[in-house]
Amino acid sequence: MKRLILSMAVIATFLTSCGNSKNAVSYTPAENYFVNNTFQNTKVETLKIDSQADFDRIFGGATTITARPTAIDFSKQSVLAIVAPASNKEVKIVVKALETTLTGGILVKYTI
Repeated sequence: MKRLILSMAVIATFLTSCGNSKNAVSYTPAENYFVNNTFQNTKVETLKIDSQADFDRIFGGATTITARPTAIDFSKQSVLAIVAPASNKEVKIVVKALETTLTGGILVKYTI
């Protein structure tokens, strides 16, 4: 089965504000990555990844002639990933916003 995930990873730099909301968190979409076949999930999962080893267990880089995977510096950034289960149909995940919560967490608003 082919795993289709278009918006599968988001890099968030914590404690950085931007946008209209005072709670907004700036982020950079991670591009040119794919979900490894060894990562099995039966429902949409949201993951927070803080190390290269954990990231490499779930994702692989997709280098092409014209593009390379987005560089991630885990000493300054964390990855917030939304991963849909494998499907034969196109799945598009669109991140609407990242906001800090009153308890210091991060709320990811997205649609599928």
